[in-house]
Amino acid sequence: MVWRFYFERREKLTKVKPNAAHLAISNWQSHFEVLPVITQNVDGLHQTAGSTNVLELHGSLVTSRCIACTEERYDSQFESVDGGVPRCECGGMLRPGVVWFGESLPEGVIESAFEAAANCETLIVIGTSNQVQPAAQIPVIASDAGARVIEVNPEPTPLTHLADHFLQGKAGDIVPGLLEKYLL
Repeated sequence: MVWRFYFERREKLTKVKPNAAHLAISNWQSHFEVLPVITQNVDGLHQTAGSTNVLELHGSLVTSRCIACTEERYDSQFESVDGGVPRCECGGMLRPGVVWFGESLPEGVIESAFEAAANCETLIVIGTSNQVQPAAQIPVIASDAGARVIEVNPEPTPLTHLADHFLQGKAGDIVPGLLEKYLL
């Protein structure tokens, strides 16, 4: 039942493309020496858009992890589960590479995100409620470290007061113009 749910989600991924915000963020990486992308999304659209150095806080829908040997793998094919639960080469059952409720975030990822926030000059927060912990600490860490915080969201969030600039609207409409307006 779990794999059917995730294979349906994976199948839907084959029909979506990165939006203008994903593409703009990917383009930004060519303008800066270091530009990590920290995301709570599990869809891999940042990588599809060409971004590198992506910190996926909640894992990835396009990876699987063995519950026996903990080997993680990228799944290039989204096959159905008609033949049963997918198995690792070691024989163990595979599970989707996403973080489920009650699980810890992938080892080292949140630490890398916190470190990036503590050392950045500008943090751009895009399309999040700023309520899911521990990710909601990222803007706080950046602000406390003296970084400029720019928030792009359809509605204000509990952390909007930390933002030096709050830009209300859709990410795909606003993010492509940010580089020239605020970052260069």
